[in-house]
Amino acid sequence: MSVKPGDVLPQSLSFENFTANVMGRELIKFSEFSLDYEKEVAFKLGKGGEPVSWSVKSYKRSAKMKVQLGELKYMFQAAIAMGGDLLKLPPFPVTASAESEDGTFKLTIPAVTITKVPLSFKESDDTSEVELDLAVTSYPIITFT
Repeated sequence: MSVKPGDVLPQSLSFENFTANVMGRELIKFSEFSLDYEKEVAFKLGKGGEPVSWSVKSYKRSAKMKVQLGELKYMFQAAIAMGGDLLKLPPFPVTASAESEDGTFKLTIPAVTITKVPLSFKESDDTSEVELDLAVTSYPIITFT
């Protein structure tokens, strides 16, 4: 059975094989990823305030990626040429896939750029993770095979 747009994904679906590339290096301690799509619609109002037509005002796409502190070290090293500032790194690709008995769900974002790096750690944390906010600078590609 192949999954098509609009089909309900099976509950047993689990994400694995997350990868991200930053300046040609694959991150391996990469635990979470999310992608948000949004569009703002504007209505043209007629007599009596009833909408008579609509148009798309803007599209917004954003993402978040959670990496362990060890991976962040490599990202800072990649940013040395930019003064060590992660916000100045050039756009990089992010891919994720999910395997199930019905096939593979694959998400590819050819280019994202870091917009926010919140560094907040607690004493006694076993793994220090950082959730990076990303701007999606290219159209995401979603496939089911």
